[in-house]
Amino acid sequence: AFTLIELLVAIVIISVLIGTIWYQVYKPTQEKAVVETDALIPAKNCMASIISYCINHPGQAFSLNQFVDCQNYKSLYGYISFYAENTRCTQNGTLDPNFLLEVSDNQSDTFKVVCKIQNEGFKCTIESF
Repeated sequence: AFTLIELLVAIVIISVLIGTIWYQVYKPTQEKAVVETDALIPAKNCMASIISYCINHPGQAFSLNQFVDCQNYKSLYGYISFYAENTRCTQNGTLDPNFLLEVSDNQSDTFKVVCKIQNEGFKCTIESF
């Protein structure tokens, strides 16, 4: 027969083990939610600003810093940073089909937002590193 103390100790040990396993499963989901909350909308706003600029300034180079929507800033959960290469509009007022905008949150070591040109617009998705 077991005493009440032995049963309570067994319950505590099992609870700690379950909590540890649950945390390992929950952490990536929580990181992805933080990136989605903090970085997805700013990424879409930045892409919209860049596309609008290209329509009005075909063939011109640009810097992400010249757009208010594309500047690094402190957000609700962390620090959001924007990165892009090939920052030049095409002669017909669009972005290069290979243009990528990456937006990352310093609170996540696993996920970032990546925006790509698709057909007549763009699509932003959350991707893992």
